[in-house]
Amino acid sequence: MTRASLLLIAALRRTAGGLLLLVGASFVIYITIRSAPGDAIDAISPMGTPPEVKAKLMAEFGLDRDPLTGYVAWLSRSAVGDFGESLVFAPGATVMDVGLPAFERTLALAGLALAACLVLALLGALLLGRPHPRQQLVTGPLYFVTAAPSFVVAVLFAQGMNWFVHTYVEQGGYETPPWYPIPIYSESWMPYLFAGIVLVAGDGLFTDFLNEVRAELQGLRNAQFIAAVRAKGA
Repeated sequence: MTRASLLLIAALRRTAGGLLLLVGASFVIYITIRSAPGDAIDAISPMGTPPEVKAKLMAEFGLDRDPLTGYVAWLSRSAVGDFGESLVFAPGATVMDVGLPAFERTLALAGLALAACLVLALLGALLLGRPHPRQQLVTGPLYFVTAAPSFVVAVLFAQGMNWFVHTYVEQGGYETPPWYPIPIYSESWMPYLFAGIVLVAGDGLFTDFLNEVRAELQGLRNAQFIAAVRAKGA
C-alpha cells in the first residue's frame, strides 16, 4: 500500500470519527433539551396563544414526536442546511442566513490567527535557538501569561487598552472609542485585530505552536543528513 493510500485512509478515519462525534454530541444536546423541565412552546409563544396555534408549532418543531424520531427529523433537515427560522435574534430570517456571515468571519479570523501564531512561533524558535536553562527566564512568564483562557485575555486586553487610551491619550471623560471591540458589529478593522491577538495569546495556543516548532527544529538540527553535510565541511 502506497503512502498516499495510507494518508487517505487516515484522513477518512479522522473524518468519520469527527462526524460520529458530532452526531453523538448533537444527540445528547437534543435529548437534554427535550428532557428539560418546562414547555418550549409556552416559552416562545405569547400569553393567550390559542391551543391550535401551539399544536401547529409543536408539529413544526417536531415536538409532537418521540425524542428519537424528532432527532432523526432534525438531523435530516440539518444535513441539508435547514436549521429553521430565528425566533429572537432576527425573527422571520432563516438560521442559515443569520449564522453564515458570522461563520465566514469566524473562519477567516481563525485562519489568520493560526497563520500569525505559526509565523510568530517560528520567529520565536529561531530567536531562542537551542534549549538552555536561562531561556526559562523568557519562556516561563510567556507560558504563564498565555495559559489564561481566551475570554480572560479578551476582558483584560479590552479594559487595559481602553484605560490606556482614556488615561494617556484622550485625557477627557469616558467616551467609548469607535474601535472598542464590544459590540463586534463595526465597520472598523480594529475589533478583528483585537480578536486575533486574543486568539493568539489565549488558551496556550502560541506556546503549543512554539514548543512544536522548537522540537521540529531541534530534530532537524540533529538529523543524520545534517551531520553528513557538516562532516563534508559545509
